[in-house]
Amino acid sequence: MIGGFTGERASLHLGKLFYRWGQVDRAAHWLLNGLKEGNYDPDSLRILAEVTIQRDLFEEAEQLASEALALESDNLQNYLDLVGIYLKQAKRILDRGQTFVPGAVLLKEELGRVEECLRWL
Repeated sequence: MIGGFTGERASLHLGKLFYRWGQVDRAAHWLLNGLKEGNYDPDSLRILAEVTIQRDLFEEAEQLASEALALESDNLQNYLDLVGIYLKQAKRILDRGQTFVPGAVLLKEELGRVEECLRWL
């Protein structure tokens, strides 16, 4: 038992605690352990999706955010998180496009639109 939590839920709670303390790597470690054990909830999935986005793992982030949405479809944040993932992926693609096609006005305009959308999230 850790902090009043049984072993089966301890990973989940430790992960969330480390996340609140700003220790993202430790949080991800414990939350992934919980996920492997089948102990997860929408909050833990959202945290893991955020961590994977920071590591440019868009497909994994999308899967995690989609699972959070499936578990809690009445939570607006789940929809916004999923949209945010798609927008961040679009930004990465457009940034890369500008590297290979410098001066492409259309890419620059689209990048501006995506960045504006991200500011609203």
